[in-house]
Amino acid sequence: MSEISYFGLPAILMPYPFAADNHQSLNAAIFSRNSAAEVLEGAEANGEKLGHLIDELLSDLKRRRLMAESMRSMAITDAAEKIAELLEAQAG
Repeated sequence: MSEISYFGLPAILMPYPFAADNHQSLNAAIFSRNSAAEVLEGAEANGEKLGHLIDELLSDLKRRRLMAESMRSMAITDAAEKIAELLEAQAG
């Protein structure tokens, strides 16, 4: 998700239902709430629903641009620096 948000790519997320502690669904929900991605889970994650959603997005440039902008706003561009600061503080 870091790369997708960094590049501001609108996304359709299909979380793996058996991921540890449901972390993929939880992460997807954050992006969905921020209008950066659409999420298909469980029974709705089928080819028909996915195809319909792709068609919707391809025909709506304004929506894709909003998703891209929202996705880009979620990027943490200084993650390496933040991690280094935390490590230095702990070593400190």
